[in-house]
Amino acid sequence: MQLDPTDGPRSLKRQTLLLYALALCALVVYLAMNSLMVVALAEDFATRGFAKSLIYILWIVCGFITFSAVVLTARLPVLAVVVLLSCVSVSTNYAYAHIARRDITPDLMEWMAHEVSQFKHAWVEFMPEILDGTVRAAGLIVLFLVIRAVIRSRRLWLSHIADHPRARAIALGAFLVFHGGTMALQPSYTVAEANVFTFGVPALMSGTPGTRKVTHGPPGPPRAQKIVFIIDESVGHKIYAEVIAPQLRDLPIVDFGESASISTCSASSNALLRWGLEKASIGQPGYDPRTNPTIWGYAKAAGFRTTLIDGQSKGATQNFVTVEELALIDHFVGADIGIETDRRIAATLKERLSQPGRELIYVVKRGAHFPYEANYPPGTLAYDAPKKAKYAAAVSYATNGFFAALTEQLPLTDLLLIYTSDHGQNLDARAVHCSDEHHPEEYSTPLVVLNEAPQMRHLLQGAVERMRDRTSHLNVFPTLLYGLGYERDWIEATYGPTLAGPPTPYVTLAWHLPYPTRRKLVVEFAQTESFPGRHAARPKTDSAR
Repeated sequence: MQLDPTDGPRSLKRQTLLLYALALCALVVYLAMNSLMVVALAEDFATRGFAKSLIYILWIVCGFITFSAVVLTARLPVLAVVVLLSCVSVSTNYAYAHIARRDITPDLMEWMAHEVSQFKHAWVEFMPEILDGTVRAAGLIVLFLVIRAVIRSRRLWLSHIADHPRARAIALGAFLVFHGGTMALQPSYTVAEANVFTFGVPALMSGTPGTRKVTHGPPGPPRAQKIVFIIDESVGHKIYAEVIAPQLRDLPIVDFGESASISTCSASSNALLRWGLEKASIGQPGYDPRTNPTIWGYAKAAGFRTTLIDGQSKGATQNFVTVEELALIDHFVGADIGIETDRRIAATLKERLSQPGRELIYVVKRGAHFPYEANYPPGTLAYDAPKKAKYAAAVSYATNGFFAALTEQLPLTDLLLIYTSDHGQNLDARAVHCSDEHHPEEYSTPLVVLNEAPQMRHLLQGAVERMRDRTSHLNVFPTLLYGLGYERDWIEATYGPTLAGPPTPYVTLAWHLPYPTRRKLVVEFAQTESFPGRHAARPKTDSAR
């Protein structure tokens, strides 16, 4: 029955109490939806300062009012869209916090936007966590819909306002203005029902700074006619030594042992290997590695054709590849065809190496990304085989098969081939890489050179004795430049030593994004004398908060 003052004081009181109870229930449900932000706010209340904490509290209050208003007033088509988007956003918050133990932030969403191609892997590997987050999010939103239904069915005093067209327009407008403002302001945290979109959409639309042209040069004659850089996926040094190295013993391999990846995340690791790091600029405010000339620019300036073969895409670029980079790549091959991808890449490589002329070929292998069972033929192992056995089977099928198909009749006297992996794997953890643990196994990668080009052999002669188990990804870019024909003194002054050494401190990216953002003007790196994760890290810079 509709509330009416003539119904008497007792009825009025019951209806008012019911309305208060429903409002309180809605607030509790909303706080549960935003429990991650509420907990973070409570934990950091003393250190953040009262004024800033008060702003976040008011932010939550505004979120509650606008969300409640649009749920209560919206017609079914609009309500369905709001509910669907809110469920996606809240469930993403819950699932990611469960998997990575980290809250959604603007920088994190910018990184996730570049890792969207890995969602299919994450879905299979972390399906329980994703489903749990989805069920929890859906349950809370359903409670909101129940509250809406009770208010409207009992014809409480809000119901006639909720049905008014102007009220619907005001509620929806306030909801859109609030989240549009969030999209523009990009605060460190915001409400869970929309933060995936308010942080993610700007990340997808953000541009990249222009790449600087190569100003140094011209280089001298190249020290190899064919330069191939192969980046495997998720192959740690230990599994390489056990499964792959024995197959390569009869080849002219220079094995540098355990090498440190610059990042434990695929996209950032790949990006910095292409862009290089100017050592004098590391830790400087505003330094953006995306503006570096890149390996493509140096190769073009040295008269090389450039090719990118990506075994993890069917045509779309990933790993922070910029428009400026694409303009410098003569041939882009999206090579993903499933578990036979790496064999196809090997065949493509052999074909390109048989052609005359100078060429730089950058290869991103399919490798052994989780779920590991997706990288070897069905039936190879039992479904319930141990994770380590599945990992070994994946590496063996992908990478042993790759080298078996590649290494016959290579033009070794004209070839410089460098092989490494984007990062290692911590098989004892649920999140085996790209975690906050900075575990040494996540950084542990192989690094080998295959070549008989005389000048490159001369550079690397004796290098293994001083550089074995002391190299890192930072030694790769200078070695590629040396192969292209650039002089060693300039390379080492600008980018640091080649694989010939001498050993230098390890430098690793402290966070997922390899470039500065509006909140972080300094790209954080850690610098250590010992292998990353086996030490107390000494930060290169402090965060800009």
